[in-house]
Amino acid sequence: MRRFRRQHEQLRGVILRVLRPAVQATTPTSPEGEASSPVKTTEFLLDAADANAIEEVNLAYENVKEVDGLDVSKEGTEAWEAAIKRYDERIDRVETRITARLRDQLGTAKNANEMFRIFSRFNALFVRPHIRGAIREYQTQLIQRVKDDIESLHDKFKVRSRLSGQTQSSNAC
Repeated sequence: MRRFRRQHEQLRGVILRVLRPAVQATTPTSPEGEASSPVKTTEFLLDAADANAIEEVNLAYENVKEVDGLDVSKEGTEAWEAAIKRYDERIDRVETRITARLRDQLGTAKNANEMFRIFSRFNALFVRPHIRGAIREYQTQLIQRVKDDIESLHDKFKVRSRLSGQTQSSNAC
């Protein structure tokens, strides 16, 4: 039970970190609609889907909390196993949504740097099977984009090298 709770808290923390809220600076307004003071406040905004995912994780844990963990009878064990099954089903739904979001973001990434940024944001969830599967799908794309970027840099270097060589030879004349 202790291990389950620790794993849940770890998963919840990781999901909160990965689905971190966007920060918006706001200026308080008076009832008349005018800015009341130069003081700015920070407002944390969560995408509705992100808030839903976090709420789903919390509700999944509520199912388990309702079971008497000290009941070691057959009925108690069955209740515990049923609660764990419901928990896993809810967590699977959350992981499926996060995986879809990860795929969308990776699919729209324009270059290797964007892909690395997305990978680093979701890195803590790579231990989860659904998310690891989504990462595998994009590994070859990432490798190809890195190769393309290296080739592009190599071509730029060759052009500069040729131009600097021409400049040196014209200066020598």
